[in-house]
Amino acid sequence: MTYSIRLANTTDIPDMCHLMHEAFSIYSDPPSSALDETISSITNNRQQGEQAALLFDNTNTLLAMIRFVQTDKTISFHRFAVKPSIQGKGLGSLLLTWLEDYAVHQDVLTLTCKVRKNLSQNISFYEKNGYQQDNNWTPSIQHSTPVLAFTKSITTTNKKKTRIASY
Repeated sequence: MTYSIRLANTTDIPDMCHLMHEAFSIYSDPPSSALDETISSITNNRQQGEQAALLFDNTNTLLAMIRFVQTDKTISFHRFAVKPSIQGKGLGSLLLTWLEDYAVHQDVLTLTCKVRKNLSQNISFYEKNGYQQDNNWTPSIQHSTPVLAFTKSITTTNKKKTRIASY
């Protein structure tokens, strides 16, 4: 199977909302705030500069997404969602690699994310992909469940001269 990854556009928002609700519905203790998001709230976030990378299969079905905000030399990503029926098959790693390549092309130095402290499988995923826990991070808002911050430094000296690839 072949996959393609691209930045989201406005017409993708309904499918993004559906995928996010499907993927985050497994987090029930307490429920994820992702379930409170709507097409309207995602649209508003997009109008305020949020972007998303989307992974599709060869039938143009949305399988995974990652929303992010770029500020100066940092990309903070969240709402990383993979269709539950295909989790664990490497698509999350493909999408994360794409975002890291995108960061290199944007001269971004650091990627950051937050993970529920009780989700050891998700923590292992980030650690396996070279992310390290930021022990100096302090939450600026109260979360419904304890979270950890993870960061990864990006090397821009090896910038590729080609376009960001699809997989």
